[in-house]
Amino acid sequence: MKHFTGCRLLPVLICAVLSLSGCAGGETKTAAATTPALIPEETQTIPYYRTLEADYDGASFRVMGIIRDGFEQFTNFEIDSEGENGEVVNDAIFRRNSAIEEKYNVEITVEFCDQDKTVSTIGNLTMSGDDQFELYFVQLRYAGATVTNGYNLDLNTLPYVDYSQPYWNAEVNAALSIGGKLYFTTSDFSLVDKNRTYIFVYNRDMAEQFGHTALEDFIHDGTWTYDKMIGLAVGVSGDIDGNGKMDEYDRWGLLLDSNKGVAALNIAMGGHLVIKDGDDKPVINVGSEFMFEPADRLYGTLSGNDYALEPYLSRFDSKKLINIFTDGRVLFYTCFPHVLKTCSASSDIDYGVLTFPKYSETQEKYHTLADPYGSGVFCVPRISGQTEMTGLLIEVLSGVSTDTTLRAFYELSCKTKYTYDETSAAMLDLVFSDIVYDLGIMFDWGGISTNLVMQVMSWGSNKYASQWASISESAQSGMEDTLAYIAESEL
Repeated sequence: MKHFTGCRLLPVLICAVLSLSGCAGGETKTAAATTPALIPEETQTIPYYRTLEADYDGASFRVMGIIRDGFEQFTNFEIDSEGENGEVVNDAIFRRNSAIEEKYNVEITVEFCDQDKTVSTIGNLTMSGDDQFELYFVQLRYAGATVTNGYNLDLNTLPYVDYSQPYWNAEVNAALSIGGKLYFTTSDFSLVDKNRTYIFVYNRDMAEQFGHTALEDFIHDGTWTYDKMIGLAVGVSGDIDGNGKMDEYDRWGLLLDSNKGVAALNIAMGGHLVIKDGDDKPVINVGSEFMFEPADRLYGTLSGNDYALEPYLSRFDSKKLINIFTDGRVLFYTCFPHVLKTCSASSDIDYGVLTFPKYSETQEKYHTLADPYGSGVFCVPRISGQTEMTGLLIEVLSGVSTDTTLRAFYELSCKTKYTYDETSAAMLDLVFSDIVYDLGIMFDWGGISTNLVMQVMSWGSNKYASQWASISESAQSGMEDTLAYIAESEL
């Protein structure tokens, strides 16, 4: 990746990349000359990542990405690109990497590993002392195992990395750290996590038909709550085919993509599996009174009704559920940003992006869940021999990605009928600002994620309390074992 092949991205993307490094090739220089600066040059503050200087003599910055055959949405598409092809995200990746490679005399490379083999692959490399990667990604559901097996470096020990910069998320780092150590994280560089972050989508045409416009206003004024959402869902549902029963041809208020969609509602209502004590140590929270309340509310509203569809309770093939939304017969749909372009391609409905609702108006923030089975974090292998280069390059990649690849991702995702929707982009920005990364999901001590929060609707009755009682001891002992291992290994 040493040469640009054209300038087809948005001017803001060109400006952002050119600010890091000069372009090779006459066509790019022409674009730079004719594209006005976003901010007058004399008033610009140079971002920290642009002050970093180094020459790595053509060394390779080797990244292991995750992949799952047949499921493009689980793949780390943001790491590298072979060249421009006119697709906005791909071209932004290519330009970003080319600029970084040129400035630092380095080559960014990627090798992919099946998502289910990440832990064993990194484990084998660690045990053999094979320093094959400077950085690797792992899905959230497997991330805990990379720590309990001692595979990761404490990211706080890396040089050059400044977590106070805006392209890092201080709240995410605070949630993921353990006793002041940070073994995995994310930044504006990572897109697989955002691609698999839960969002709420609503049918604007249907909302307007029932007298509700600009549901985004509820979010802005702090009144977008679970009860308000359920009230709207109930109000639009109906047996429109007149056969006396609710089926796949009727109009529904709420469509949940899976049992994880229910868990996402739980998390959005403040249901954190793990909180922290004063020493930054995890404390299991699933047995707290406040965790019981969202579970009760979910089961009480989602079971035995004719307005919500959730796969455990569906009366028909769950694979057909998305068609109900694209056919214009669902008001609310839990899904992911990568689904939006599919909706635009297969439907004429006007839809908008929303955050997940709060439990009550007194809840301070809107939260959303990073999908344990698709979202990922990145780590530095403990045996890495290139920590100086790694620290600088993840800082630079994180910084330059904000106005290049991340912005391109917004452009790709926020299109309704192939027109860029600024309102939905603003909603995505709000969603991404409060993604919940929960150590309870990543370590799953005693099954508090897989056997409890992810299963609220599967038991046939509300068994949250009894299920928690059955796993509480193993959850607590599992967490204590993890903390003891970290303390004893001094990783």
